[in-house]
Amino acid sequence: MEIEPDQVGCDLARQLLYGSLVVHLVAVVAELRVADLVANQPRPVAELAGSTGTDPDALPLALRTLAGQGVFTEGSPPARSG
Repeated sequence: MEIEPDQVGCDLARQLLYGSLVVHLVAVVAELRVADLVANQPRPVAELAGSTGTDPDALPLALRTLAGQGVFTEGSPPARSG
């Protein structure tokens, strides 16, 4: 007997898991007071990582995930010279 995955059930499980991740990320960045740090002007993520004492590789992933949910917006990267 073969059991095929129910696509609707898989989609629902994915949405629930992703929603849980977003809720946890919101809690973490709130605890770090990231919104306060960018309230007056955008700041580079590396600077935010330094100010919050967080991993400079992990924080951008968290913020990009939250930007995808409309919690933050991504600014344009600085233009490269030369």
